[in-house]
Amino acid sequence: DSIPAGLAWIQYISLIKWGYQAVAVNEFKGLTFTCTPEELVQDGSSSVCPVTTGEKYLQNSGLGSDTVAQGIYMLVVLNVVFRLFAYYILRSRNPKYKRL
Repeated sequence: DSIPAGLAWIQYISLIKWGYQAVAVNEFKGLTFTCTPEELVQDGSSSVCPVTTGEKYLQNSGLGSDTVAQGIYMLVVLNVVFRLFAYYILRSRNPKYKRL
């Protein structure tokens, strides 16, 4: 919410975002959590554990519908695109050598 609308697209070309997504989904999917009495949150007259599954944690983090394959695929695609872009830049800048 604090990122200006004109810069929101930058997150989609971030290798860190896609790497974190793949690792987080791999680690948290299928986990079950239990809370100690100190970690319980009051919900009216009863105490509840705020996060009981890895899927709930991923949903709270905004990664609920993502998959490991999606993160790896985007990492590969971005690496190829960045390398092609760098190759294009290097090829388009002809060296200005003095002929002998």
